[in-house]
Amino acid sequence: MRDNQGALTWPGQFNLGFFGMLSLSASYLVWRHHFTPVGLLAAAGELFRGAPFPSLYLFAASTTVRGEIVRMLIGDVRAAGLRD
Repeated sequence: MRDNQGALTWPGQFNLGFFGMLSLSASYLVWRHHFTPVGLLAAAGELFRGAPFPSLYLFAASTTVRGEIVRMLIGDVRAAGLRD
């Protein structure tokens, strides 16, 4: 029996919520990278690769900033603007 995703039964609600989480996370990545091609590529990876991508991305970002949480969350350019 085929499930109707548009009926918003349990599978439809789950897929809609999960897509919302991926969309919000992809928007954050584009914003963090100042809408550059790297940010757009990261956002595409987020949307098409699912939940493991942001986990790996944030792990890599946390190792490159060496414990500076502000740099990890808002990016190098915005964090440098806070120091001025």
